[in-house]
Amino acid sequence: MKTDIGNRFLLNLLAIAVVVLVFYFMGFSTLGSAWRQPGGTFLYMVAVAGALLLLVSLVFLVAKRTGHGSPRFWFIAHVVAATMGSVLVTIHTARAFDEAPALLLLALAGLMGLGVWARVHLANRMDETFATKRGGFA
Repeated sequence: MKTDIGNRFLLNLLAIAVVVLVFYFMGFSTLGSAWRQPGGTFLYMVAVAGALLLLVSLVFLVAKRTGHGSPRFWFIAHVVAATMGSVLVTIHTARAFDEAPALLLLALAGLMGLGVWARVHLANRMDETFATKRGGFA
């Protein structure tokens, strides 16, 4: 059984995450004070939920190594939970991108973008390289 997901699913998931974050940051000034106060109880709970989702994405590694459950299900859960967790952790920052933890988050977002680009763009180019069968040395 194929455990991979399609590029379309991955790009759609990423687009949804970006749209959610863009709308959140565009409407930031109109949100209640609980959404705008860094270190507040509400945003702390949002961060806890995001961290738990990031931990759920780690369950895939355990399930894959132990053979429990469907690999395809756990892989999709891994990708979706990691994306949703990243969105929640980004919301937790409350637009405080000038402090050290938020800068780390921006660096991780860049790595995530690089990974998606490599998956979508470079995989197709490498497909051509590795799918060709060259003649022998005889």
